[in-house]
Amino acid sequence: MTTTTTKTINGYEIKPGADLTGADLTGADLTGANLRGANLQGANLIGADLTGAELYAANLTGAALHGAKGISAGTLAKRIGVWF
Repeated sequence: MTTTTTKTINGYEIKPGADLTGADLTGADLTGANLRGANLQGANLIGADLTGAELYAANLTGAALHGAKGISAGTLAKRIGVWF
């Protein structure tokens, strides 16, 4: 289940289609966040909690996901619409 409410974390608006290029979201609580179609290219998501986050069609190219919670390669692939 994802939320539709926009929230601000570290000065960044967390919402569908957000431009979060290079954003520092280290350790952020993104539980249930709707980031559908967001640009997270080069974002720092180290230690962030992505449990239940909507990431379909999000750009995660070069994003740092080390230690991120609630995410695995399989669930990430499903959430962003990539199948392997």
